[in-house]
Amino acid sequence: MRKVIVCALVSAAFAVFALTPSAALAQKDKVKDKGKAVAAVIEVYESEKDGKFRFVIRNGEGKAVALSPVSGFATEKDAMKAIEDLKAILAGTPKIVKKAAKGTKDK
Repeated sequence: MRKVIVCALVSAAFAVFALTPSAALAQKDKVKDKGKAVAAVIEVYESEKDGKFRFVIRNGEGKAVALSPVSGFATEKDAMKAIEDLKAILAGTPKIVKKAAKGTKDK
């Protein structure tokens, strides 16, 4: 199940990163890290509500483009492992698969 969730996140993140033209991002709008602009940021946080760890991937403008599973992770280490898995998958060239909505046929 974890692999399915990670694959879904990877697909969503890859699609958003691939479809966001980096040239269109204004330098002044980019997220800053020690004075330098960065293309994306992954924020890891502990939920106050249930104590589980989650992450948000933000583009250079600071907009959320992908989220960790709603169920979260029991420990920060588990969340960091999922992020590392995601980074490793995105470093390759993942296959993008278009799925039909339920009740329709694939063409």
